[in-house]
Amino acid sequence: SANRGNKFSYLAGFPGAGKTYSAAMVALVLALVCDQVVLWTAEVNAPLLAAGRMVSQMMLNSAPFLRDTVAFLPGHSEVSRMETMDLVTVSPEQRPEAVPKLKLAIVTAGSAAATTSSKFYHSFSALQKAHWIFVDEAQGFGSWLFAQVFLLARHDAVTLMIGDPAQPGAAGQGEELRACLNSIAAL
Repeated sequence: SANRGNKFSYLAGFPGAGKTYSAAMVALVLALVCDQVVLWTAEVNAPLLAAGRMVSQMMLNSAPFLRDTVAFLPGHSEVSRMETMDLVTVSPEQRPEAVPKLKLAIVTAGSAAATTSSKFYHSFSALQKAHWIFVDEAQGFGSWLFAQVFLLARHDAVTLMIGDPAQPGAAGQGEELRACLNSIAAL
């Protein structure tokens, strides 16, 4: 749908259908082959942990210069940093140096929203403007936290909504994802 000029695309399916695996493959191709910036986000850490693990496994034997362009940027709590030590993780203290090089950044919407209020998160302004925004668990899309994420995107960015339209979400209760899917289906 991006080739047709659409701003939204979707990847929907039931839990375990392979959405995260498929999205990780697409994100890595866009970032490493097509030289496009991808910002992968969700309202909470859990889906991003899965995404980070998947990307980390796919990049296991890649060259170090490629690994430097991909990062999982965990939330600021110690718990989230501890959960992700085995991933391609960049701690808040390392972000000023790492963020400008990134082609694929995996970060919660809340962490991105904190860019204006924390010395560790202000470095998101150094992120290249995203060509693609991946919204994971999009059935919960609709929280104000996503506003900052979209400020980090180019004017012609494409959003890939990833989720299960039959599963209720915390913030948007799936209405935004259902509306997106219905509008795309009508094309």
